[in-house]
Amino acid sequence: MARASLDTLSRAAKAIIAGTNYWVATVKVDTGDGTALTAGKVLYYDSSESNYKLYSTTDVSDETLDTGDGSTKVFEGFAAHGLIERGSFTVTATIGGSDVTLSDDGNGKLADSGGNHKGYIDYDSGYYRLEFGTAPDNGEAITADYTYRAGKAAAILLEDVPASESNYPAAVLVWGVANSDNVSPTVDAAIKEDLKGSIVFV
Repeated sequence: MARASLDTLSRAAKAIIAGTNYWVATVKVDTGDGTALTAGKVLYYDSSESNYKLYSTTDVSDETLDTGDGSTKVFEGFAAHGLIERGSFTVTATIGGSDVTLSDDGNGKLADSGGNHKGYIDYDSGYYRLEFGTAPDNGEAITADYTYRAGKAAAILLEDVPASESNYPAAVLVWGVANSDNVSPTVDAAIKEDLKGSIVFV
């Protein structure tokens, strides 16, 4: 890792970095899916392959968490994916023939509008616990909708990377201040949380 001079960085990199205090590293970037990457993209670190990949999110709909039996009121387990976006996790169960939805408050707590049913979701691991005031109907699926991240944001790409590369050496910003207008995707609370202590956005 090194602090490169702004004079040696590309025009795109200069548009991303704000201020004079920053650290730039050269890392291995993977574009193996055939998509070229442009400067400003947020990356996550894939520890299984020891390289960086494009940060992305995926929406999940109607994932079956469990099935009601008419008597069980408490259900727990793990969603199919971890790194769930705060505020995105909703659970739907059928109780007395009607759908009941537990919504995520953004702090891990789940509840229906009437406060009769509640639960908890751990965003990082995907662990959930559901506590229904009345048991969900027998044979009816308990489902979840949510958005998850491919990995935690770790760096910002400072140069273009060609398509179909698995370990392309590229410069990334790992510490400093970045212009959010020149970063993609739109910098949200999850990205800020992941990069807290390393990159500040203005």
